[in-house]
Amino acid sequence: MRALVQGTPVPHSVRNFASLSTASGTLVREASVKFPVLVNGKRVELDAIQATMTLIAGDARLPFEMLILDHPRYPLSLRIAWGAANAGFPFKPRFEREIIRIDFPQEEKSLAESLKRDCRVEVPGIYFDFNQATLKPQSQRALEEIASLLRQLPGRAIRVEGHTDNVGTDVYNEELSYGRAAAVKAALVKDFNADGRVLATMGYGESRPIESNDTIAGRARNRRVELVCAGPG
Repeated sequence: MRALVQGTPVPHSVRNFASLSTASGTLVREASVKFPVLVNGKRVELDAIQATMTLIAGDARLPFEMLILDHPRYPLSLRIAWGAANAGFPFKPRFEREIIRIDFPQEEKSLAESLKRDCRVEVPGIYFDFNQATLKPQSQRALEEIASLLRQLPGRAIRVEGHTDNVGTDVYNEELSYGRAAAVKAALVKDFNADGRVLATMGYGESRPIESNDTIAGRARNRRVELVCAGPG
């Protein structure tokens, strides 16, 4: 990755599954591009490089593309895609995977300041099992930040709101979003001794999108948890 950032072609191989054979080629840097991604819930564009190669898989030749974060220390793979056998460039992806969301710790005061200023704040770093209201372990740090925020605002009435994308029916998404908000409240009360009496929950399903649901990134943006002032403070 670092060699590609510096402009040096490098041999590269891909094996989609352990049981399958390896396809190989040589990645070559093509251009500098902008890559849209959610960073702590905010839409940004990262500097990236585009690298391409022709994958040789048996008798087939597959067009392959990779986008890499243009950073000398953290050259993350942001997107990979390949096309149909013997197709040329540019190509319609037959397979593609990309990073759509990056969350990292923020200063605890930023959540409190945003809530005090706007009476609403989106909480990054909350993750659920696919199509479920079960919190993933990776949500622990975000829950700690919410608990710290609640300690800074003792007695303040706060509503935990859940939101989804538009995949599924209206009723299903509303129930899912409510279940996810309730799961956040339950974890705060059980694991962090939060006062459940000042925490309300609400699920809005797909009814309050922030971005278009027509793209993977837009749907990821719409799946979120927000904290809202629910009473005078």
